[in-house]
Amino acid sequence: MKKLFTIIILIFACQNLIFAQEEAISVEDLVAATIVDSAVAIVEENNDIATDNSPRLKLNWNQKKQIRKQADADYFAWERKYFNSPGKWYMSIGGGYGFPFLTTEPELVPPLFFLGNSNLEINKNGTSLNKALLSGQGGGGRLNLTVGKMFNRFVGFEMAMGYFMAKKDNLSTINRPNYYSELNTDLTEISFTPSVVFQSPNMKNFYVYGKIGPYIPFWGNPRAKAYINDREGVYLSQGGIFNDPFLEPLLKELLETDFGQGLLDLTDFRTEVRADVKIILQQNIDEFSLKEIARAIGGSASMGFKYQATPIVSLFGEVGVKGYNISLAKIVIEDLDAKLTLFNDDLTVLTLNENGANILGNEISPGALTSTLETNYVNELNENSNNPKYNGKDYSTFRPRDELAPRLSIVTIAFNVGLQFNFPGRGVYYRPNSRKAKK
Repeated sequence: MKKLFTIIILIFACQNLIFAQEEAISVEDLVAATIVDSAVAIVEENNDIATDNSPRLKLNWNQKKQIRKQADADYFAWERKYFNSPGKWYMSIGGGYGFPFLTTEPELVPPLFFLGNSNLEINKNGTSLNKALLSGQGGGGRLNLTVGKMFNRFVGFEMAMGYFMAKKDNLSTINRPNYYSELNTDLTEISFTPSVVFQSPNMKNFYVYGKIGPYIPFWGNPRAKAYINDREGVYLSQGGIFNDPFLEPLLKELLETDFGQGLLDLTDFRTEVRADVKIILQQNIDEFSLKEIARAIGGSASMGFKYQATPIVSLFGEVGVKGYNISLAKIVIEDLDAKLTLFNDDLTVLTLNENGANILGNEISPGALTSTLETNYVNELNENSNNPKYNGKDYSTFRPRDELAPRLSIVTIAFNVGLQFNFPGRGVYYRPNSRKAKK
């Protein structure tokens, strides 16, 4: 029995010894593992610190270019899975309408100051109303043809030829009991607009873009039409018929008196004038220096959106502001019909047209009317100018009259819609799930 009890005690003691050894080994392993993990963490932290403190790798231009090229290729590969892609070159045609913007009061045009620059109405009872006229010369229809190239998907350059046909613009209307006059202008114009184009990334075949560049009006055909029905003698004394610096002021002073007006009423005086005037603007390269031409260059800026229906065809719509300031260069009365009569048209005192004049049966050659039919606009007047106020002694009716050039403002805010046709190229593709790609 003692032997059996002794054996049991020995077995139990051995088991406790084995368990203690196993537990000791586990603790040692745990401590060792902790030490190893701490060491690894310290090493990694030291590596991070060493990496942060170490100088960054410097790349040359070619290496940077390759990195950008690879990033661009990755984006391009993603984009072509879902969207159509146009070619780099394109041509577009569009049309729209513009509205005058930044309108100003019309300039008084010498020597036709007597026509005014407002809408003046004076009634027989003495009441009057004078309304300001705002003129921008920018309202009307527009067409444009554009050729451009995208250097990449975000930046491009284009050149646009534009045709503008302005609506009639009233510069002056005067309505008095014994006098009526109006002056209207219209304009057709061809312009050239080079622009830098900024375009957004492809957004489900939609793009947003902006354009900015100079606006260069290199050809224009502005014209003016005037009508005068005068029973007050205004055209006789202020219209430049006589072009005499002494006679015209005397006539003006006389006709503004009660005696002068009574004489006109007694004789039933009447002057009726119709004139069609050609206007030459500053950018006439044959007559003006490059410096003067540069003064006529304006600006153009627009924003719009484009839908890429296919890689070949896009639809676009945009709104923009464009305009310029320009000076008059010359006016030429190409079609003139003036007639001065007395006694209810029974006596014709004066007839005047572009081919000459007749005063009480006496013919006047067209050359003597040059100063009436033509006016040159210059930037300064002096004693050598052909102007009756500055050079009355040597003033000649056989030469165009010189006057200071008025400055015109032509600014518009325009809406434009159209189609863009993209030229196929190696970069053109259809998205894989489109009908074109499956053909």
